[in-house]
Amino acid sequence: MKLHPLLAGTMGLLAAGVLWEVVAVGPMAGTALPSLSSTLQTLVSDASGQEFWTSTLQTVGVALLGLTASAAGGVLLGVLIGSFPSARYATLAVVEFLKPIPPIVVLPLVVLIFGPTPTM
Repeated sequence: MKLHPLLAGTMGLLAAGVLWEVVAVGPMAGTALPSLSSTLQTLVSDASGQEFWTSTLQTVGVALLGLTASAAGGVLLGVLIGSFPSARYATLAVVEFLKPIPPIVVLPLVVLIFGPTPTM
């Protein structure tokens, strides 16, 4: 019997939540791992304040700005490299070297160079 994908996903989330709660109040009680219930209570109380939504909108704005800048830069570089054969041959080794590296692997290096906050 095959479960509907929505039902399977819901059951997976419920199982993960139950496991989280059991571990947080059992073997990990008193450690840095909060329980799911206390996490949800804090989320609800924080979401009722203006500071939460201001910070959320600021974070989304910075993320969209970064996405827009990187997309524009990538398209511009792609067009320039593709338009000039000399630029293509000059960058071929670097592009082929970086192609198999997942972007998430580069993230710690970017944070070290530019800092973890937009003001750095």
